[in-house]
Amino acid sequence: MRKFAFLAVCLLFSAQALAEGGFLSGLSDLPLMQGLTEDANAALLFDSSEGRIAQFKAKGPIAAEQVQRFYADTLPELGWTPTGPGRFQREKEQLRLTVKPVRGGGSETIFDLVPVKTK
Repeated sequence: MRKFAFLAVCLLFSAQALAEGGFLSGLSDLPLMQGLTEDANAALLFDSSEGRIAQFKAKGPIAAEQVQRFYADTLPELGWTPTGPGRFQREKEQLRLTVKPVRGGGSETIFDLVPVKTK
């Protein structure tokens, strides 16, 4: 029953993220905040024996603080555990978000996904 409840919550928030802005093109489990536009030319995605390695960029007319708040609120609902400012971990993957203001207003967000280093 617990697994079903967890799955239902994940689907609910995934549906909410899709309705708002969708997901990154190469990472269907990472939401793209409404108002941000992915830079398809900057996308990198590799599958290695240790896990996925990816980098995506998105820009939009949204303040950096709003973007940071969106991901700080949304990612934990999708199973990501905060590990520091702009850093999250889920299972064997680490996600780092770099959000910075751009000239003329708005912000750019860089999503870096790497496998968790094992000892």
